Amino acid sequence: MSKLTHEQYKEQFCNWKSRTQENSIYWYQCTAQVKHYCKLVRGYTVGRFWGTAIRWRVNRKSTFQFKKSISWFSLVPVWSVVIFKQYAIVETKKPWTDEWKKTKLGVEGHVAIVDYIDNDGVIRVIEQNGATGDGDGKGGDEIRVRGYKWKDSVAWFILQ
Repeated sequence: MSKLTHEQYKEQFCNWKSRTQENSIYWYQCTAQVKHYCKLVRGYTVGRFWGTAIRWRVNRKSTFQFKKSISWFSLVPVWSVVIFKQYAIVETKKPWTDEWKKTKLGVEGHVAIVDYIDNDGVIRVIEQNGATGDGDGKGGDEIRVRGYKWKDSVAWFILQ
């Protein structure tokens, strides 16, 4: 199977209709979308992650073997994995609006793929299960692009 480019992945899956799941137990979680992206775009199979996004950070040496990780923004390339902190208060917005909305992440944290980072502390990500977090893959939890004001909410970047 040939790999997709980052832009091809966005065109094919970031349509507010697509969703992906790892198995029927975990439904349509953010972790499933990141695994899906890593396999289709990077040709990399993400290792076992032990249930939640924040566990990926804790177990990053087995989850992302041989991948460099950093805890603060320097030069974070597109395609990198971003893991958000547990209980972080984040400001989010849809790409086509100027309105920012505050939301609090849960105990599981959140994980997504870096699409763009600007110099003003805004990160645009490809994510799944980012609206309600209930795992059904509907009502804003589909695969989509969304912006975050991220400087105080990022726990870790896994560089691709």
